[in-house]
Amino acid sequence: MKKRSIVSYILLSIITCGIYFLVVSYQQVNEIESEGAPSKIPAIVILLLNLFVSAAGGALLGYAANDGLNALREKRGMPTEDNLVLWVILGVLFPLITGALIQDSMNKMIDAQNPNA
Repeated sequence: MKKRSIVSYILLSIITCGIYFLVVSYQQVNEIESEGAPSKIPAIVILLLNLFVSAAGGALLGYAANDGLNALREKRGMPTEDNLVLWVILGVLFPLITGALIQDSMNKMIDAQNPNA
């Protein structure tokens, strides 16, 4: 997983009219899968839904990321966090905020694994 600045994520997404959001949300799901948590929803489906039906794509992004991150937390012996309802509702209303919260959760997981980095 890659650590990204939340402020940069939001600003670049706004400046690029959402293109950065689409790219990073695709990368987030792929990074979670590459860490060993298979997603029930392929990253390309989430990308296409975010592109054409933003509300559905944002909700699926929240759903897939919550399941994947919790699987990784369990695998690494970390406590799980149930953000499903929050991420799905925000995914429908504000997909960009959902992506930022997912990235924040990924950053916290990276920091917990590498406390000296």
